[in-house]
Amino acid sequence: MAPTIVSFGAGDPAYHTAAARLRDDCRTLGLEHVVVELPGVAGQSWLQICRRKPAFYLEMQRKHRRPILWLDVDSRLRRLPPALDGATCDVAGFLRGFRYLRDFDPVAMPRFFAPFALFFNYTPRAAAFLELLASIAEEAPSDVSDDYLLQEAWLQHQQQLSVMVLPPDLVGHEWPLQGDQAIYVGISGNVSRFKGQAKQHTAELFDAARRKAVLLKEADTALKSGHNDDALVLFRHALAALRDDALAEKIGRLLERRHGAEAAERFLREYADGLSKE
Repeated sequence: MAPTIVSFGAGDPAYHTAAARLRDDCRTLGLEHVVVELPGVAGQSWLQICRRKPAFYLEMQRKHRRPILWLDVDSRLRRLPPALDGATCDVAGFLRGFRYLRDFDPVAMPRFFAPFALFFNYTPRAAAFLELLASIAEEAPSDVSDDYLLQEAWLQHQQQLSVMVLPPDLVGHEWPLQGDQAIYVGISGNVSRFKGQAKQHTAELFDAARRKAVLLKEADTALKSGHNDDALVLFRHALAALRDDALAEKIGRLLERRHGAEAAERFLREYADGLSKE
């Protein structure tokens, strides 16, 4: 069964024009679709409108009782990706940054899915995921976007989903599309415009514990190679990433051997003072 294409246009008149184009694409392809103008958006910011997407996904799945494919309204559809016609997975989508699965590093990327095109099957697990996503959106603060909410649901959902990752060569950034490209992704500029206002996830690669682990490994390597001053610098950076009393004492011992007891005592005193101020 082919999914129903769902989307909405809201706010800027350009989105309503885009909605009309997307409806025309669906009619040309003979695809069932619900691409509507979202009511009641006067005075709402782009972020507030984006937060309405999860409830819309859930409403569409419940109403139509069949698979749905959400497309951001400024997208275009040249053809339905064949993998989505009769798909048995719970959800499907493209990876963040339009990366191929083999080249995707989830630790280096702050989020997993690209939210412009999302397939949700009519399965109990997909429905449970959408219910969680909608509840997160309902309780979320005002400074989050739909991709933030999607990542939160992905992190919090307890059931394991059957996930299909679509290859990025299905996506094009210029219309008309070429070759095997099926979906044109529109770039409105709102993502970059609101980036400083919207809450962001941080790539796990740069979290404090990982940074500390890498710095400690480099410091130990420097120490074994006899580069003691380099090791001290790296150990200090590791301590700054994540406080650690045992590491502070180790730095103190190294300082004492390299620069004398006074330098070690001064460092440990400064470390203790920093703890007391937290």
